[in-house]
Amino acid sequence: MKITKRALALAMTIVMLSSLFVFSAQALSYDSELKGGDIAISVVADRTTVNPGDTVTFDVYIDAGSRDDFGPWMTTIVYNETLIKPITTINTTFREYINGCALFMKQTSTVNFNYPIAQLTTLTEEEKGHYTKAIMMNGVVDTAQTSNQAGNGWSIANAQTSQLRFKMVVDENAQPGDEIWVGNHSATYVKGVSYMSPAGGTRFKNDVYDLTNSMVKLTVASATPTYTVEKAKSQAYFTGTKPTPDDLFTYRLTSTVSAADLAAMNSNGNTITALGFVAANAGTAGLEDAKAAVEAGSPTLPTGWKAASTDYISQADASSAAYFGCRIQNISHAAQDSDITCAAYVAYSDGTATHYVWYAAPVNAAVSSGYNAAVALWAQAA
Repeated sequence: MKITKRALALAMTIVMLSSLFVFSAQALSYDSELKGGDIAISVVADRTTVNPGDTVTFDVYIDAGSRDDFGPWMTTIVYNETLIKPITTINTTFREYINGCALFMKQTSTVNFNYPIAQLTTLTEEEKGHYTKAIMMNGVVDTAQTSNQAGNGWSIANAQTSQLRFKMVVDENAQPGDEIWVGNHSATYVKGVSYMSPAGGTRFKNDVYDLTNSMVKLTVASATPTYTVEKAKSQAYFTGTKPTPDDLFTYRLTSTVSAADLAAMNSNGNTITALGFVAANAGTAGLEDAKAAVEAGSPTLPTGWKAASTDYISQADASSAAYFGCRIQNISHAAQDSDITCAAYVAYSDGTATHYVWYAAPVNAAVSSGYNAAVALWAQAA
């Protein structure tokens, strides 16, 4: 997207300012009781910015160092059920053992979706007010594959290979800015409802674990902000010998965006991706369908509608509004017996989705009713 150097300087300045998206103050943090060991367990979500109704996939990774030949593995997770819930209470649908772990662990191993969280007595008072549910996953040997004896355990290829996967869904009533913590809290190890063990042996002592990253924080995204694109002016371009123009002429619609809206749509992770408008003879139905076709990237618009676009937007300085223009060429005055209805847009990407900001209402281009007045001005111009 072409923007003047001054506009780019504005974008760089905005990055240095406070974010335009305001989240609630962080209400909770996680400081593991166990973080000095050589078995590092991490919980990673497939996204950390979420929306109400999103399904989030969590993977459990293990950096085992030089250890190998693992046996039964119990994992208990904690979460706030007012903000997120398991996608199901069917064990094999909620949880899956994968990669090396899947060669030892029984996929039908018991999942207790209602482990009494009050039994996690080392949770802080702040945490007790936040975590409302716990799910205990009791991984046991799959005797159809192997046996729980030394040498028959499971291996971890590397710290980047997930061993356990589970899915949860963000509550529909979660609010923008809500922080959602989910994971394998160190309090579950202190209680003994999370542990690893060597094949054929007793569970490891808690001092072997590093649980620094065993909890993950999700943040509910702010609602899509409201920006404005408005008409600035209409222009008609004529050729021919004054005072008589050629039959064919060009119509140009110029639109404007405020300095603040331009900066917000083109910085802090946002990027303007498209500028344009749709137009049809006044009274032609299908404006919303035309908008939908543009947003879908469809080359086919409803009957009677045309589209024009540009990749250039200009701005005089950091505090000035920005402008972009699009044209419809080769309009025949002899055939054009109607004015034109127009609606322009700016499209921007937030890195996840593309958003379209349209005129609040379509505007009229007086290419028929205002034709004679426009020609008179053209004829008088030097």
